[in-house]
Amino acid sequence: MRWMTSFPLLALAACGQSAEQRRAADEADVEAVKAAQNRLPPLQPMKPEPLMQEDVARIDASGPGCMVRLGEGLAPPVLITVGSFGWVKLDGAIIKVAGDSGSERGPVDTWTRFTGKQVTLRLEYPSGAAVSSGEEGHSHPVTLTMRDPYDRVIYRGQGMQSCSS
Repeated sequence: MRWMTSFPLLALAACGQSAEQRRAADEADVEAVKAAQNRLPPLQPMKPEPLMQEDVARIDASGPGCMVRLGEGLAPPVLITVGSFGWVKLDGAIIKVAGDSGSERGPVDTWTRFTGKQVTLRLEYPSGAAVSSGEEGHSHPVTLTMRDPYDRVIYRGQGMQSCSS
């Protein structure tokens, strides 16, 4: 019942405005809606989690490929790439990403960029170009950069990439 009495009051108030005032008010409302729609969610930095043996056993990663380990040494891999696919673990979930055929080729027929719904992964090599390797067990330094769906960097780390053919 209350809304029935307030509606005529709003209509009467609108009648007192000139066409130019109504147009300005409408434009201000449209701009406010656009600003609300274009607001990005807060940046959430995220670090890839190690892919343990049981994780690797669950994914279909057979064939020649590469493993990226952060830091130095024999830490568990955080990214496994085989051909046109890669796997990374974020927030306890294993995420499959697809190789970006528009990026440079990586070692053993992998790619330097992988894309998924939640994240984009880029592999950068110190020389600036992907290292082609046919040697089993070949390792080289790599920088792993992760971006969110809005193309904002959420993680960047250096490590070693080892490949097998």
